[in-house]
Amino acid sequence: MGAVSDENYPNSDLLPLTVDSRANLNVVIQDQFTEALGLYFHTNIISGSLLSSGVAIDDYTMELTDVTGVVTGSLLSIKQSVRFSQFEIVNISASVVTLDSPMDVAYTTDAFVSVGNKNLNLSGSTATPVIASIGPNTGVSWDIYALTLTLLDQSPMDDEKFGGINALEKGVTLRKADTIYKNVGNVKSNSDLKTYGFNVQYSLKAPAGYYGLTAHKDIHIDAGVSVRLNGDDNDKLELIIPEDLTGLDRVQMMAHGHVVE
Repeated sequence: MGAVSDENYPNSDLLPLTVDSRANLNVVIQDQFTEALGLYFHTNIISGSLLSSGVAIDDYTMELTDVTGVVTGSLLSIKQSVRFSQFEIVNISASVVTLDSPMDVAYTTDAFVSVGNKNLNLSGSTATPVIASIGPNTGVSWDIYALTLTLLDQSPMDDEKFGGINALEKGVTLRKADTIYKNVGNVKSNSDLKTYGFNVQYSLKAPAGYYGLTAHKDIHIDAGVSVRLNGDDNDKLELIIPEDLTGLDRVQMMAHGHVVE
């Protein structure tokens, strides 16, 4: 085994490098160690600097300056610098909301808060589509490498339906949005999910339960890349829904990725 000479690579800051007896470069594979993320796509009912006061780690409640349209079951998303959190609201009393899990960051009143729906069984139209999105804070970038869609319904599901309802006319569009829009795909039926590379699994209904569909797509495996979202460019991933999905009991999409450092 020998060392790679500085004479051959005078500008390298990675030396010393070593090669084996066959002149193969020895490398060490290291895991990605930046913060992982798993975030629900969500609509936006209200957003802004909504904290009346800062919150501490392990708090279950927070007071908001505005609770217009906020209901039990709403998703609360909060971002500040590189940190981000999502919680389900389980109770509202005046302007104080109770969360389903303990606070994991000591956010200040400068934090950006948005409240919306993570269950997208809503009704949209071409004039007023339902738009659910995720995106990083200013100064932060995310790499999204996988997506998971969950559909629940009380009707049986097959490839020709969307969940358990009839196939959609205009479908659900996944779009990357910033100064330039890029439609990634449009799904009208469960079989369309397979066409776009989602691994689709159906779940049979339990006696008192629901029929289910879970669709998972590993973007980095299928395409060899991740989707980069740059907060400085106001990048977002959006689901655009010009359809009536109220016939489904649950429609949820989660994005998986990590913070870019």
